[in-house]
Amino acid sequence: MQIQIKCKGAAEVPLKKLLAYQGNLKSLDQTNYEKLKNEIADQGFAAPVQVWKDGKDHWIIDGHQRVRTLGMMIENGFELKDNVPITYCYPDDEDQARRMLLSMASTYGKVEGQGLYEYVIEHGISVDELSTRFSFSDLNMPYFLDEYFRERESSANDGAGESEKSFNIVYNMVFDDIEQQEKFFEFVSWLKKRYPEHPSIGSRMKEYFEEVL
Repeated sequence: MQIQIKCKGAAEVPLKKLLAYQGNLKSLDQTNYEKLKNEIADQGFAAPVQVWKDGKDHWIIDGHQRVRTLGMMIENGFELKDNVPITYCYPDDEDQARRMLLSMASTYGKVEGQGLYEYVIEHGISVDELSTRFSFSDLNMPYFLDEYFRERESSANDGAGESEKSFNIVYNMVFDDIEQQEKFFEFVSWLKKRYPEHPSIGSRMKEYFEEVL
């Protein structure tokens, strides 16, 4: 299968000339590699790689995971007949280049669950596509899918044929740290197993607290 180039940059270079610059700053696990691979295979390579050209060297400032994924795709039978589109950034020196890389690697905007739900519904993006192609560091994807899709589908099916209107409550939670967030998600998963007859997190929590208090 051939990889399609779906963008245009200031120049184009062979994939092998793009040099990693971030070291071990970010990783790409197998799950996210599969998601990115699926997206590139279906939609094409859609954004130029941002590089710092230092002499003859093209150091990647933004696009490490996409370049890495291209290489892995080629190793697994995909074909890339075109060079890779790039754009240039112009740091004054290597010290500034390092800071540019950190800026590109940083996430400033936050993906909100309700906003993502509204976006995919409005634009007809399927649950399968969302779960197999995209990754959002702000969201626990299994929890998001369970809360915004599966429980809503369950509620809709339970109420089929009834004239009463239904509604959904959306929870926005703020955690002190990642550990606290992970413990909460573990608790939510336990609640679902403990009270499978309840269709929502709220009803499971209500049942739990009635038992323990």
